[in-house]
Amino acid sequence: FVSGLNGSVRGILFDAIGSFGHDMLITTDSGNVYRVNSLGTASLLASVGEDTEGLDIAPLGAGFGGHDGQLIVASEGSGRIRAITTLGVITNLTAPGSLPGAEELTFVPLNLGASGNPVEGFYGADYTPNVIKANASDFTGFLGDVVVTGEFDHQVRRVHFDGTNFVITNIGAFPNQPEDGIFVTADIVNPGCTETNTCGTVPEPSTIILLGSGLVGLIAFRYHCRNQA
Repeated sequence: FVSGLNGSVRGILFDAIGSFGHDMLITTDSGNVYRVNSLGTASLLASVGEDTEGLDIAPLGAGFGGHDGQLIVASEGSGRIRAITTLGVITNLTAPGSLPGAEELTFVPLNLGASGNPVEGFYGADYTPNVIKANASDFTGFLGDVVVTGEFDHQVRRVHFDGTNFVITNIGAFPNQPEDGIFVTADIVNPGCTETNTCGTVPEPSTIILLGSGLVGLIAFRYHCRNQA
């Protein structure tokens, strides 16, 4: 679908917010970050100068230090994250080494936990044995913050803007090497339910098991594709 990229693909994200025109965004091991339209045409958005993998867009209304709607990327080599505007302007958000082995980078959705459904939460690839889950309630105070996993030390860190600085806090750890991960919200569990806690009935256990199996497959597929790239 996409060709002519400088560097091997490390991460893929579809812009669900719209600030990048709902295009595909790609990070590479050369540090080049690309924007790809629906025809598969890639244009260079920015180059951060080092291997870049994890990526997500800061939610509108998150209050992420004036970077809402911008692309946030992580580089495991330097252990730092950066913001990239739609015009390709790069801003360093954290100091080198502050996020050791920065791997997966995911914003905590502003509506996480809205449905009250136990399927909501964070699902992470605990390489290689399994997929682990953290409940939505574990992130109640972190809405709009970014969660970054460390490939080397297996730590899970929260990056929060306190109005002046970006503050990094350890909030947990993976038993093994963290790889890809996703937040499951009401938008996935019950489309159309995004704001209230009265969004229909809680599914039967069998339904939860089926959805959980699907999420395991999705994470495994994303990890396989990334490493094949």
